[in-house]
Amino acid sequence: MALAVSIVGVVHLWVSVQALYYGDFVMFHTTVRALLHGRPAYEPHALADGLWWNMNPPQFHLLIIPLATLSLPAAAQVFRVVNALAMIAAVLLTFSVAELKSRRAAWLIVAGLLSPAVAMELGAGQVAGLLALAAVAAWRGLNSNRPIAVGLAIGCICAFKPIFLPLVAWLLFTRQWEAAGAAIATGLALIAASVVVWGMAPQIEWLRALGQVTWFDSRFNTSWSVLPQRALQGNRVLTYQRLATASLALGLLVGLWAARLRPADGLAKCLVGSIAFAPLGWIYYLPVAGPLLMRRAFDGAPWPWLAWALWLPLPLVPDVNVPFLLRITLTSAYAWGMLALALHRGSSDNSGNVRLSRASR
Repeated sequence: MALAVSIVGVVHLWVSVQALYYGDFVMFHTTVRALLHGRPAYEPHALADGLWWNMNPPQFHLLIIPLATLSLPAAAQVFRVVNALAMIAAVLLTFSVAELKSRRAAWLIVAGLLSPAVAMELGAGQVAGLLALAAVAAWRGLNSNRPIAVGLAIGCICAFKPIFLPLVAWLLFTRQWEAAGAAIATGLALIAASVVVWGMAPQIEWLRALGQVTWFDSRFNTSWSVLPQRALQGNRVLTYQRLATASLALGLLVGLWAARLRPADGLAKCLVGSIAFAPLGWIYYLPVAGPLLMRRAFDGAPWPWLAWALWLPLPLVPDVNVPFLLRITLTSAYAWGMLALALHRGSSDNSGNVRLSRASR
């Protein structure tokens, strides 16, 4: 069984990396170079599968500045390695050495490494590894009663990827005032830093670029928005503005619901819910919550059976002129799996206060 899973995972990784060709990082690298030279930074990018707009805010590109002088292939490989190492560090900070030696942890690690989410994260050249490390830092801060550390980590996550803003609402709903203040201050500081470096114009360009987004029917979109768009079958293209308004309301509900859970459960649920109810939540955002989901599964939290749909190798499944029922079921499997993971209430007996003394050794 392990061998079969490994073979499928390797094939999926190879296909994903070849197909994506660090397409997302191409946009990051091009955008930061344009910002550094004072050129318009949010123009459409012609990639292999059409025109795409960079949806990441200007402050996100502060992370890419050290790679701006490198050639695109070299910069992409460095960014991949950095994110892979950050993901490994996040897992090591979530489990003790003794736990990592157990069979249960080994299978969880295999499942994580061979998931389509990790394959596409590496293939696209995304930033989920660094954000997962920040999420684990927030989790450890919760368990060790360090609200400033929690706020700093969450502020970075939200500033770099605004789809995770429900995390701030969760802090407010749970009356973690010090952490919420630190998160808001950190986010504003990063935005201010980008304005100091590049001016205000890129912020406005970014907001305008979001209005051009029409990719909601992508099978790699794991958010709720893919389902109505794929049901319409191109008869009407939903606008980002309307979906963002609906997602804002849903995000507040996510934060409110997560506030009813124990802190460690609430953080993990809020991360997953932020993706599931964002205007666009790509499959490669899931690794941000990956180490915390592994921790919960290790501690016995039940896993919804439909969430295994997130392991389907959809890049190997054709998605051209498929019948309507297949369009909203099989080729929308990632959205259904993410919704199942986000809405599932189950929790383990001890995941609220995960044995930090062991995890921190």
